[in-house]
Amino acid sequence: MKINEVITEKFPNIEVPKGSSFKMPPVNKNAENQLAIFIGPNAKNFNNELARLAQQMEKDGAHRDEIWHDTGTYRNSNGDWRQEISDKDFEFKIDPTSIKPGTSYKASDIFNHTAFFDNYHNARNIEIVFKDPKDMEGSDGSWDQYNNTISLAKHPSVAGNEYAEWEEYLDVAVHELEHVAQSKEKPNNHEYVTPDIEYNNPFGLSDYEQYAADSKEARARLVSQRRELSFPQRAAGTTPSPTDTDQLITQKRKNAINYNNSFDTTTPGSTQSNLNPLTIGDNPWATDITSDPMQDPKNAKVRGTVPKNKSGKHYDEVPKDWSKGHKHSKPLVVNKAPAVKKAAPK
Repeated sequence: MKINEVITEKFPNIEVPKGSSFKMPPVNKNAENQLAIFIGPNAKNFNNELARLAQQMEKDGAHRDEIWHDTGTYRNSNGDWRQEISDKDFEFKIDPTSIKPGTSYKASDIFNHTAFFDNYHNARNIEIVFKDPKDMEGSDGSWDQYNNTISLAKHPSVAGNEYAEWEEYLDVAVHELEHVAQSKEKPNNHEYVTPDIEYNNPFGLSDYEQYAADSKEARARLVSQRRELSFPQRAAGTTPSPTDTDQLITQKRKNAINYNNSFDTTTPGSTQSNLNPLTIGDNPWATDITSDPMQDPKNAKVRGTVPKNKSGKHYDEVPKDWSKGHKHSKPLVVNKAPAVKKAAPK
């Protein structure tokens, strides 16, 4: 099943398994946007008890979908344990189509995103900058962890399609906020660098395909794709998994997931290799959304464990010229929205 099918599928009435400690929050059935961002142990409201239960279930041989349904916790494509927050109240406080290029805001002044700011308190101080698209190198959004800045491309507004443009800005914004969460969890792993994969490119991927295969980018796209799923739909569906790339680039580290056809990608001795060596392998969810690599015997020894990050330099010690902000290349549908309130879809 492909992710677009997951998004549009009509799920049955949900029943949490007996004995589960997974508590479903009240659902606003009229809410159009119930956004989903993946948080980790550094988030204020990460539920460690459910995470430990998830690890024990995996160690005991449970399938990842069973673990997800029972605990709301899952091992992401990079092997990290994550939970999902749903923020149906996430919105712009200011009409994004009325903003001029060159304008900047404090994140908490332009975004209504209580749950995210509660989990990552310092994120409220991120600078949100609207830029002319020609200054965005072909992307619609980027996150710069060194300068604590999210940049959004401000396209010329076109009258008549207000709702669509507003929705597209939300997609880009939530994509970049997922990158913020990723960098709050693991700063060393967050930076996207033009891969040293030329050193070993067994799949013959283009530069863009390498970028798309990066597990951080795949997860950020997944957040945007899951943006309008209700909490019951997300809880009852399959475990969040990227399906739009045939390969995945992940961290090479102790207790990592072993994927089929895996190869080292980073050049020995390079900055990327010293801080965060990477591997590339087949994406099992590209062909089967219900796949669970932890059921593979080669991953038996790492079931229930927590992958170990490479110790050493902190990201602040990395030269700033190494920063390559994340890019969201989905084209925006541009139009002019009303001054204050978002228009209803036609």
